[in-house]
Amino acid sequence: MSKNFFEIKNVDFNIDGKTKVKNVSFSIENEGDVICLLGPSGIGKTTILRTCLLYTSDAADDMQCVDLGGRRIIK
Repeated sequence: MSKNFFEIKNVDFNIDGKTKVKNVSFSIENEGDVICLLGPSGIGKTTILRTCLLYTSDAADDMQCVDLGGRRIIK
């Protein structure tokens, strides 16, 4: 089984103590792969991206697992 370049598992995204997006899991198999988050306005696409980039520390504190390039960056 190969490692994914980026992976999150069962993550809830919280801002100011409020859950904005629940139970998100996805992976990017290879560095350089292009992905797209689709959904209506207000669904949490930007929240997911910001949190994955660790801009939103409240949400990042609640993450169970984030791997980047085979290296665990959160828990």
